[in-house]
Amino acid sequence: MRRFDEHASGKGAEWTKRHPPHRIAYWEELPTRDAAIAREKKLKTGSGREWLKAEILKLDVLQNGLLTPACLPPCLPAGRDRQVADLFPARLVDSELGEIPEGWEVRPLGDLLELAYGKALKAEDRCDGTVPVYGSNGQVGWHDERLAEGPGTVVGRKGNPGITTWAPTDFFVIDTAFYVVPKSISRSPHFLFHALRTHDLASLGADSAVPGLNRNLAYMSKQILPPRSLLERFDSLVSPTAARVHRLNEESRTLATLRDTLLPKLISGELRLKDAGRFVAEAAS
Repeated sequence: MRRFDEHASGKGAEWTKRHPPHRIAYWEELPTRDAAIAREKKLKTGSGREWLKAEILKLDVLQNGLLTPACLPPCLPAGRDRQVADLFPARLVDSELGEIPEGWEVRPLGDLLELAYGKALKAEDRCDGTVPVYGSNGQVGWHDERLAEGPGTVVGRKGNPGITTWAPTDFFVIDTAFYVVPKSISRSPHFLFHALRTHDLASLGADSAVPGLNRNLAYMSKQILPPRSLLERFDSLVSPTAARVHRLNEESRTLATLRDTLLPKLISGELRLKDAGRFVAEAAS
């Protein structure tokens, strides 16, 4: 507490004078000064900082989830923490999956979604287009017609059962995979994708020569479901990040295509370097 008080009063190092702490976000008690110094050194490493960020976030959620807005101490920032507290209930309750926040539910996956069958589409029958085609282990090609509206989730059915793949745009699914159709109780595609990844779907295979996912067994798996308001908030936070990831992946794919097209011509002398720069600028615009 002495160091915290010094920093808060402006008596710390130069950096901390310009960035005074607002509250104690995390603390540990260690038996000796040497142990405390070693622990602080560890937390200042790259992995230590990442662990500390995750730990502080977890503590914030737990703290604000267990406090009602009226009970929040005045030292906490009024904006974000009160919004978090409004989203989370005041206590935990028992459920068949252990303690869950009050107001949340435990539902079978079958109440939340349908695993719809893909359609047969051989490679020679696909037409050039911008619609990604997915199989049991991810994207396998392109087509000019969609089967499902994106974003959504593809789940491996045959060969690689239970593998979940995020489809950021409209997509086509072949007959070795399922695609997720959300039900009215859970319209959040992002939540369903991340929820499915926590289930051991690969273990729910049918007994046959080719491994396959039994969707009826998958439907019986239990899932914790937050209230709709929280799902909507989750989607609003996650969607921009997912869109950015998709945009960057598309840029990488475009650059890889340019590389594969231009490099052989540059090596052979068919294309001059100044011309290659023009092509890249045109593709990027």
